[in-house]
Order: sequence, then C-alpha cells, then structure tokens
Amino acid sequence: MNRFLRDTRAGIAVPMALISAMMFVMVGLAVDGSRAFLARDKFQAALDAAALAVGTTYDDDAALDALATDFVARNFDMSGATVNLVDVTATTEDVVVVGNFDLDTYFVQVFARDKLTLSAQTEVKRAGGGLMVALVLDNTGSMWSSNNIGSLRGAAQALVDDVFDGKTQEDDLRFAIVPYAAAVNPGSVADDLIAVPRPYGLSSQTEETAWKGCVSERWGSDSLADTPASTAPWTPYYYPDGVDNNYTPGDGVSIVPGGVKNSNQITGPNIGCPSEILPLTSYKSQVDAALSAMTAWNRGGTLTDIGMAWGIRVLSPGAPYTESANHLDVKNNQPIWTSPRWRRAIVLMTDGESSFYNFPGGGASNQEGTSPNSSHPSASDYTAYGRWNEDGSNAKAIFSSAPGYVRANGTTDNSTRGKLNRRIFDLCETAKSQGIVVYTVVFTSSVGSDTREMYRACASDPGKYWYAPTQTALTTAFEQVGSDLSKLRITR
Repeated sequence: MNRFLRDTRAGIAVPMALISAMMFVMVGLAVDGSRAFLARDKFQAALDAAALAVGTTYDDDAALDALATDFVARNFDMSGATVNLVDVTATTEDVVVVGNFDLDTYFVQVFARDKLTLSAQTEVKRAGGGLMVALVLDNTGSMWSSNNIGSLRGAAQALVDDVFDGKTQEDDLRFAIVPYAAAVNPGSVADDLIAVPRPYGLSSQTEETAWKGCVSERWGSDSLADTPASTAPWTPYYYPDGVDNNYTPGDGVSIVPGGVKNSNQITGPNIGCPSEILPLTSYKSQVDAALSAMTAWNRGGTLTDIGMAWGIRVLSPGAPYTESANHLDVKNNQPIWTSPRWRRAIVLMTDGESSFYNFPGGGASNQEGTSPNSSHPSASDYTAYGRWNEDGSNAKAIFSSAPGYVRANGTTDNSTRGKLNRRIFDLCETAKSQGIVVYTVVFTSSVGSDTREMYRACASDPGKYWYAPTQTALTTAFEQVGSDLSKLRITR
C-alpha cells in the first residue's frame, strides 16, 4: 500500500481526463457557435434580399409575407437549419422583415440542447412611388405689388421643374394648380356643379359678359367638405351690377375686366374670379401653361380657406374631380388615391391676411382711363360668400356662429380674420387626416404673427412651414419645398 501511494507515474491522468472533457466542451461550443454565427449571417443576408424585394412591391400583407418567405427559402440554404418564421411589416415609408430559424447542434446537444433558435431583422426605406401635388396659390390683387405675381410664377415653376426632373410626362407624378382670390374657378367641371336651370347659361372663359365659371360657396359644413354637387350644388358666382361695379349686364362695352393691370376700377360679372383650376395631370406642359396663365385679380379680398377647400377636392377621389380615382398606378393597376405607392401633398401659399375687402371708391382710373365705381354703402365687396355686413344671404350670416381661431397662448380670435383663420386651420387638419402632407408658405412681411403661427400649425410639421418676407425668400422656400417633394418620392 505504501509503494502504491508513493507511485506517481500516472498522476497526470485524472487532471488530463478533466482537462480533456473541458477541451471537448470548448471545441464543441466553438464549432456549434461558429456554425450559428455563419448561419445567422446567411439568414440576415436572405432577410435583406427579401426586404429589398418587398420594398419595391405593393400588395396586401399575406402576399408580402409569401414573397419574403420565398426569397428567404431561395437564399438561405444551410444543412441542419429550419426556418420557423418570416414576417413582414410594411408601412408607407418602411419595410421591416423579421424571422427566426432552428439550427441543429453537434456538440451542445450533450447539454440537452439539440437545437439553437436564432433570429434576425432588417429594415429598408421604400424606393420609388407616385406623388400627387396640389399647388394652392394666392392670386389676389395685392400680388400686383412689386410684381409679386411674377415672382410667384417663377418660384412655382422652379418647384415644378425640380420635381419633374427634366421629364415632360411622368407616370408616377400628378400636379394640380388651384389659383384663388375672392372665389375659385373650377374650370372644366364648373357646369357640372350648378343646379339647373342655370340663370347665366354655361360658363365661358372668353366672353366678358358671361359667367366665367367661378362658384359661390355653399353654406354650413358643405362650404368646407367634399360633399358631391348632386347632394349640395353650388351656384354661379356673378358679381351684381351696382355702385361698386358700375356696368350694364350683357353690354361688353361697359365691362372693364380684371387681371390685366393693378386697378380696383374694374367692372363686370367676374370681378375677383381668378384663372381656372388645372385638375391633376401628368403632363408638365399643362402645368407650365396653368402657371403662366396666373395673374392677380383685384377686389373681393383674400379667402384662403376657399382655395384650401378646393385644393383638397382636386386631390380626393370623389366628384367634382375624380382624377385620383380614375388614374391608375402603372405598377399595380390600382387607383392612385388608394395605391400604397402614392403620396399626396398640398402646397398652400398666401401673401396676406384672410379678409373681406371693401372698395372705398375713388382711386386711380381703370385701364380705359375712367373711374366708374364708388364704395358700396353698406357692405364689403361681393365674394364667393356674398357680402360681409349686409342683410340676407351673405357672408355675415355664414360666419356669425363660426368659431374663431385659438391662438398658441390659448386665447381665441373671434374677429372676421380669426374666423377665416379657423376655417383654414380646420381644413389643414382635414387634409392631414386624409394622408395629405401639408406645406405652407407665407409671403411678404404684412402678415401678422398670429396668422403666421396659424400657418405654422397648419403645416404637417414645423419643417414644412416657410415664412418668406421677400421675393428672394419666396424663391428659396419653393425650391426647398420642391426638394422635399422629390424626397417624398425617393423614400417611398
């Protein structure tokens, strides 16, 4: 026994046995771990390929899941690996693909782990896509000042040029132009909006004595909503003859139309009626022509809420403008309004406070050298809402119970301006609720701080609001809007 206890010839055997077992475990972990890292890298690459494929595809959730699963199956092939899950979450901006798989183990199963479950995730920005834009532009008489209307035409043209990016026609792009002043001219659809019989006949863009196509706005919620004309028709906007509009109906000699030069001494049935709306089009030449046709229209006031309401109407799929319902996405044959590839935007621009104008009489002569008009005795100029402060069916009746604009400090502006600003703000909220990105541009330094703050709140976010006190700043603002609109298309 003593000799046995003193014998050390096999003294290393037990430690070596223990060390060997530990080394076996470490090698096993290294082998299975390396396989796990390699498998996860391959699985990640397969998910990346699936996300890129889904990012350029627009379909329902089940179809996108099936597409991603197929891509993973074709790009992930590793012995001992079994895919459990591939799931797609697709939004208007991003595609997120998550998945997991089981990997058979070689050595770790000694520890009762015959499988490892590994997961991965990838996210991509969607590329390509369609964009529809309504430019809602102030064409009121104040835009004559320092040729601001010319600067607006140039700035808007630069935006359009940037977004079309050298193309004359673009399947994935639609533009609409909505000029506004004291009224809006629906143009090609005007005759369809009026209840019969039409007291002034069909609209005409060339006859000075005829109804040009502008409409008097509806009352109540219909004045802001996209209610069909079949339910709530409009009526023709036809400025009546009187002391502030001294002409003889039907007599072209007595009519001095606006839009030619800066003069309040204009006459005729269409005072305050701007150029007609251009509905959504993919042809740049039509957009260019509509911008070139814009001029400033004196009298009536600045009713930006009317312009914004029609800006929503030209984008939305319901009548009177159905282009977004009838134009189909070339990629998936869906209407562009409902296609997930398409985004919507409104660029709302104004150069002054919303208000009703009251012609004071006198002043400079018109383009024919006469001064035919004097101040209306009891009300503002005639507008698409009628006259302010005159009994009967008029603007005061429409706005008497309208809510005022709630300022940032919590107080409420219940003045006429405040009520008009509240309508603009509510329309911006309506647009945003319909997935329309709202940009706002306030031009010239004459706009008060409360109104500027309202337009900032109207925009989809503060980065989509611009205050442009000068013509140079206006050009810069529209260039930046154009750049942002182009990014909207890229990030889809």
